[in-house]
Amino acid sequence: MNIILIAVLAIGGIVAAVKWKEMNFGVKSLTVLAVIGAIVTGIVEWKKYKKETLLERIAAKYGELTDDKDATYPEIQIGNSGAYFVLRGTGAFNFPEFPNMFKLYVKKNKIYFTSVIWDKTGKPLAAIEDNVWTLYTDDYEYNNDDQALEIVTKGDRKVYFQIELINGIARIAGVLYTREGRGMHFSGEPGEGGSIVIINDPETFEMPNLPKIFRYPREGFYGVRAK
Repeated sequence: MNIILIAVLAIGGIVAAVKWKEMNFGVKSLTVLAVIGAIVTGIVEWKKYKKETLLERIAAKYGELTDDKDATYPEIQIGNSGAYFVLRGTGAFNFPEFPNMFKLYVKKNKIYFTSVIWDKTGKPLAAIEDNVWTLYTDDYEYNNDDQALEIVTKGDRKVYFQIELINGIARIAGVLYTREGRGMHFSGEPGEGGSIVIINDPETFEMPNLPKIFRYPREGFYGVRAK
């Protein structure tokens, strides 16, 4: 929009210098057309800029999660259920044979999440460090907005992992594996308790169909919620 402003100011300066009333009809007409041309050019350039920016955001494999609500405790919600738990102390989520699956803490009333998202073979798919996420693979689809990140399988688009920061709480669902290939599946629906299933054999584990946060493909529905 700076192009419009500069062009209009320049033309306005010329008009002021020459004096509008002293201009004949032809000069006035050309001046008006010049202003219209400057505005049209500015709009075209602005739309081009917006389109390029959108394409960059669609292609981006990194971002940052934010929540517009203050957090009091490092609180996790399992899926869409009403099941919550608070991670006190170091903020690390630990089970025997599942050390440091993720970490959650609150600083200056903001909640922060850290984890590595592995596949069952020990390949890193994504990493989230203090809400800053990076995707490392093209083998899965993904979508995001300011508050949520979701990774889904290609083809059938089953939820592999999703996290959303909402109302000062971190909500997670899907699979978290250790680098060694043992995992946990987190899920839960409204009115039901949350479920954490230990995955002893990833090869035989059947991925449940969880509600998706976003619509797909990302190229056509960047940041568009499923509901």
